[in-house]
Amino acid sequence: ALHGTTSALLEGLFMIFRYLLNNNAHHAVDYRIGVTKTRGRGRPVVSNDGWRRRPQRDDAEFWTETIHFWCMNPAVCFKEIDERARTIVLTSGTLAPIESFSSELGVPFRIAMEGNHVVPKPQMWVQTLAAGPSKVTLNASYKHTETLAFQDELGLVIKQVCEAVPYGVLCFLPSYSMMDKLVNRWRITGMFDEIMRKKRIVLEPRHGRDEFESALQEFYQAISVCTAQGGEYGGRTGALLFAVCRGKVSEGLDFTDNNARAVITVGIPFPNFKDRLVELKREYNNQQVNRGLLNGSQWYEIQAFRALNQALGRCIRHKGDWGALILIDERFRKNQERYVKGLSKWVRGSLVHAESCYDAMESLHEFTQHRLSCAA
Repeated sequence: ALHGTTSALLEGLFMIFRYLLNNNAHHAVDYRIGVTKTRGRGRPVVSNDGWRRRPQRDDAEFWTETIHFWCMNPAVCFKEIDERARTIVLTSGTLAPIESFSSELGVPFRIAMEGNHVVPKPQMWVQTLAAGPSKVTLNASYKHTETLAFQDELGLVIKQVCEAVPYGVLCFLPSYSMMDKLVNRWRITGMFDEIMRKKRIVLEPRHGRDEFESALQEFYQAISVCTAQGGEYGGRTGALLFAVCRGKVSEGLDFTDNNARAVITVGIPFPNFKDRLVELKREYNNQQVNRGLLNGSQWYEIQAFRALNQALGRCIRHKGDWGALILIDERFRKNQERYVKGLSKWVRGSLVHAESCYDAMESLHEFTQHRLSCAA
C-alpha cells in the first residue's frame, strides 16, 4: 500500500498532467516547469527505496531540490467551474484591485460591487505619513530603506505609534531582509530597547510552524496580561508584532479587538522582481496580452496592492471593533492617482494625508483616547 504522503503526491501529479494534456495539450503553453533549491534545517532521511522522508529535528542545515509545475493562467482550472455552474459569486474583503480577476480567470463578471466596511467611519483612523518627527522623508523604495536616516526615522515613528496606541500593534514590512536590517540597526542605536520598554516586541519567524505558533502565543499573552491589568503591566501597554506582507501573519489571521488596535504598513510590497516565478509570470502576461490579460507590469503592481490590502485588513474585524491604520510612504501623497487607487474602497474612503508627523500623532492619540472612553 502507498504511504499517504506518496499517494497525495501522485494525485497532485496526475491532476497537473490532466490539465496539461487535455484537449491535445491545449494548455501546455500555460505552464512553466522549474527547479528550485531551498535550504532547511534538520537531517534529511532517505529510505532504501529512495524516498526522502520528514527530516529529523536538529541544527544541521540541508538543501532540497524541488521540481515545480507552475500554471501561469488561473483560467485553466477556473474554466471547469465556469462550464458547470450557472452562477458564480466571488466574495472577499480583499478582492481589490478587482480589475485583474476577469482577465486572469477568463470570465466576464457582468456585476461587480466593492462595498464599504461594516464599521462606521468614527471607529477607523486612516492616515498616510510622508515624513517622520525629524522631517526626514519616508520613502520605502529599496534605495531609501538602505540609508541609516530612513531606518532611524522609521524607528522614531514606530516608537511614537506605540506610545499613542494601547494593546496590540502590527507592523508589516515588505520583506524579511528589511526586518533584519531594521532590527539590527535599532539594536545598535538603542531604539529597539526604547520600543521594548513600551511594547513587547515579537518578530514573525521565517520558518517553522512551531516557531510561528510560539511567536503568536508570546504576542497574545503580552496583550492578555495588559488587558487583565487594565491596560498596562510592568510599564508596557501591550505588544508590537513585526511581520512581512505575504507572510503567515498578513493573510488569514484574525487580530480582533485588543489584539490589533493599530496596523502600520511600511512601503508598498511589490513582489521580488528577481524571483523566478515572478519573472515567468510577467513574461507570460506580456506574451498573452492579446488574450485579454493585463500586461506584466500591470499584474505586478496589482500584486503589491493586494498584499497591502491583506495586511491592512488584519484589524477592525467586526462592527464593534475599532483601530488605526498608518501607511508609511511618501508615494501615497505624491502620486495619489497611482498609489491610492489600488487600496480597498473602505480604506480610500477614510484616508487622510497627514500634514506632519506631529499632527498625525496628536490626532492618533486623540482617536485612541476617545475610543477607550467610549468603551469604558
